[in-house]
Amino acid sequence: MPRRAWSIIIITALIGVGFAAFTAHLLYQKEQEAIGKELHKDVNNAAMALAREVNLGLELLYAVKNTLMPGTA
Repeated sequence: MPRRAWSIIIITALIGVGFAAFTAHLLYQKEQEAIGKELHKDVNNAAMALAREVNLGLELLYAVKNTLMPGTA
């Protein structure tokens, strides 16, 4: 095969590999972003659940306090 043909084949292969690497990098970034959003959502849900439980516990504590010692708030 002539040298020019090999040059075209190599250049085409390098362009293909470069395009594949670029596409893989973009997909990786999108996947990382999706994972980060999902993790953020899960953490927010857990924090809100914990806050609800703490508030419920405080309400229960104040109810018991007011039952045992009426007149003190």
